[in-house]
Amino acid sequence: MNKFKLLLSTLVVLFISNAIFSQEANVSGIVTDGNFPLPGASVSVAETTKGVYTDFDGNFLINKMKNGTIKLEISYIGFQTKIVDVSIVGSASKNIGVVALLPSSNALEEVVINGGARRNSEAKALSIQKKSMSIMSVIASDGIGKLPDRNAAETVQRIQGLSIERDQGEGRFVSVRGLPPFWTSTTINGNRLPTAEEETTSRATAFDFFPSELISYVQAAKAYTPDMESDGIGGGVNFITQTAPTKKLLNVNIGGGFNEKSGEPIYNASLTIGNKSKDGKFGYMVNGSYWNRSWGTDNFEARRKGDEGVFRMELRDYNGVRITMGLNAAMEYNFTPTHKMYFRGVYGTLSDTEEHYKHRIRFDKFDSGTSTTRVELQNIHNELITELFGKEIGGRHLVENGKFDWSIASYANEFKYGNTPTAQDKSYFVVKFKQDGVGINADYLDNRPKDAGGAGDDRAYWKADGGKLDYNDTDALFGFFSDSKFKMDATKMKFSDLELYKISIKERDNIAASLNYEHTINDNFKIKVGTKYRDKDRRATFEDLYYGWNGVGETPMLSDSSQYIIEQPGRADYLNEMGSNIQSTFGPVLSTEGMNNFWASNKENLSVLEDDSSALQYNSGLGRNFDVDETHLSFYGMGTLKASEKWTILGGLRATKTETKVSGYVVENDALKKSIKTKKYWAVLPMLHVKYSPKRDLNIRFAATRSFSRPNFGDISPSGTFISFDNEFKGGNPDLNPTFSMEF
Repeated sequence: MNKFKLLLSTLVVLFISNAIFSQEANVSGIVTDGNFPLPGASVSVAETTKGVYTDFDGNFLINKMKNGTIKLEISYIGFQTKIVDVSIVGSASKNIGVVALLPSSNALEEVVINGGARRNSEAKALSIQKKSMSIMSVIASDGIGKLPDRNAAETVQRIQGLSIERDQGEGRFVSVRGLPPFWTSTTINGNRLPTAEEETTSRATAFDFFPSELISYVQAAKAYTPDMESDGIGGGVNFITQTAPTKKLLNVNIGGGFNEKSGEPIYNASLTIGNKSKDGKFGYMVNGSYWNRSWGTDNFEARRKGDEGVFRMELRDYNGVRITMGLNAAMEYNFTPTHKMYFRGVYGTLSDTEEHYKHRIRFDKFDSGTSTTRVELQNIHNELITELFGKEIGGRHLVENGKFDWSIASYANEFKYGNTPTAQDKSYFVVKFKQDGVGINADYLDNRPKDAGGAGDDRAYWKADGGKLDYNDTDALFGFFSDSKFKMDATKMKFSDLELYKISIKERDNIAASLNYEHTINDNFKIKVGTKYRDKDRRATFEDLYYGWNGVGETPMLSDSSQYIIEQPGRADYLNEMGSNIQSTFGPVLSTEGMNNFWASNKENLSVLEDDSSALQYNSGLGRNFDVDETHLSFYGMGTLKASEKWTILGGLRATKTETKVSGYVVENDALKKSIKTKKYWAVLPMLHVKYSPKRDLNIRFAATRSFSRPNFGDISPSGTFISFDNEFKGGNPDLNPTFSMEF
C-alpha cells in the first residue's frame, strides 16, 4: 500500500511541475502514409530549429509555440515533404488532425501501392532506429514476414549482435552480444515478462511460445536510456505487438510445408482484423495465429566421465508435433485529440507433444567371457505446455509543454506437462527395459587400469585417446555394431524401471504499473521523469519418481505387451545424413498407447525406488522446490539537450530497489524444514548518450551506461540438489548480490 501511495504522490508531483511552467500553446497531430501511421517522421517549424519526431502511433507534439501563422515541414524517407500552415491564437492547444504523406516520385522510378501491403515497412524501422537516442536496431513486421519465423525468438536472429538458442531446430532464448540469455532483458510492449521454463531456474524468457505474426516491431537496445528497464547487462529486446490501424484492415495468411525428416506436413494461418470509427475516436485490432508442424531429429551422445572413456553410447530418435497459438487484441479510445486510453490483451501458447526413443549401449557392462554387453531401451512420451496471459490498460495525455503516459499491466506465464500418462500423473513419462547378452565388437573396447588413468572397466575411447571412435568416420564411429550377434529381442528385453518426471512452474507479474512525464523546457532541452512498480511471484514444484517392479510373478518382458509393440518411428532414415547404416540394429519399441497401458495395468505392482527418486517426501529435490516473492520499484530522470544541429546529448539516472523473499526447504537432523530468506538492494544506474550527425543520413553514437542483472532464481534458493551422476551438489545463496556492469 505504501508503494502505491508513493506512485500516486509521484503523479501529483508530475502535474504540479507541469503547472508551474509557462502557459504557451502546443501543436499536435498524426502523420500517416494514407493508411497507417508513420513512426519517426520529422516534423519541424520552418525557418527555426524547433522540431520533433513522431512516436510509434504517428503522433507528434510541438510545445511553446507563439501566436501567429507557422509552417510545419513534415518529411519521411521515401515520401514527399509536406508543408502545413497552422494558425495559433492564444494558449489553447492546436491539433491539426491527420496528415497523409504521398510517396516520392523522385525517390523511386516506379511506385506500386498495394492495398494489402503490411503497414510497418522496413523504411519505418530504419527511421525509428535513426531517430533513437539509444544504440538500437529495429525490424518491422514486413521484414519479419519475409522468412517463415515460427516464433518471437526467431525474429531477432538477423539483427547484428543478437543470437538465439534453439531447441529441436526452433529458436527459444534470445542472447545479446553472446552473453547468457539470463543477462538479456526481454520485454513485450516495454514490460519485462515472467519466465516459466522446464529445466532452467534462470530469469531468461523462452519465446518459443509466442507467434511472430503478432509482432509489429522488434527493438534491440545495445545501450539503455534511463526510461528503459535496465535489468539485463547484455542488452534488451522489446517485442511490440500490433495496435489499432487508422482505417479498415483485413489480412489473411495461409501457408503450408513439409518436414522431410518427420515425413509429415506443416500448417500455419493468421488472421488480422482492425478498423477505426468514422469520427476517429475508437479503433481496434484483433489478430490471431496458428502453427502446426511435425518435426523429427536424430542424434547420438557419447557419455563419459572425465578422461575415463565412453561408458555408454546413446542413440536418440525424436518425433513430435508442435502447435503454437497466439491471440493479440488492442483497442484505443481518443476522448479528445490530446487524451487517449488504450487496452491490450495478449495470449500465447506452445504445445509440444514428443515421442522419443533411446537405445543405450553400455560399454561398461561388457562381459569379456561372452563378448556381449547390455542394451537399454527408453520409451519416452510427454507433452510440454507453456502458456502466457497478459493484459494492459494505459493512457497518453498531451498537456501544456509536455506529455504524460501511464499503464497498468499484469502477466502470467506457466509451464506444465500434459495428461501423460494420466491427468493425475502429468509428467515426462519414461518406461525402460534392458537386455543383457547382446553381441558387440570387442575390438572397440579397452579395459584401462585406474592407475594408468583409466576407469578400471571396459570403455570405448576416441581416436584422439588411442581408441577407434572417430567423428569423421561414420563406419568407425558405429563399428561396434558390426558383430552379427548385435540383435535386440523383445522376448529378452526385461522391464527395469519407470519414471515420472514432474515439473510445474508458474510465475506472475501481478501488477506492473508505470508513470512517465516528458516536459519541454525550450526548443533545445527537454526532461523526462517517471517511475515503475512491479509485484511478482513464482511458484515451482518438482518430483522425479522412479518405480521398480515388486508385484507377483516374473518381471514383465517387452514381448508381454505384444499388441502395443511397433517398429521404431524414424528408424528407416536414422542418421542418414551422416551416411550411417545402423538402422537394422534397432529392435521393436513400445507405442505411446502401450506406455500408457503399461502404467495403468501395472501401477499396483510398482513401488517407488526411494534411493533413485528425488522429491520432498524423501528429503531430496530441494533445489527445485521453492517459491519467490519479489517487488521492484524504479525511479528515473533524464534530460536531452540539442547542443547544435549536429550534436545531441542525453544524460540521466535510474534507481531501482528490489525486495526478494525466497521460501524453500532444508534438511536438519534428517527432518525437512521450511526456510525463508529475504534480501533488499538498490541498483543506481547513471547513463550518458551522445549522438553526432555530420550528415542527414549519418549518425555516430557514443554511450556510457551502467546496468545490472538480478541473480537467477535457482541461485538464490535456500537449498540445493545433489546430482549423483555428476557427483555434484548445486545449491543457492539467498544473500547473493546482483551483477553490475559498465558498458561503453
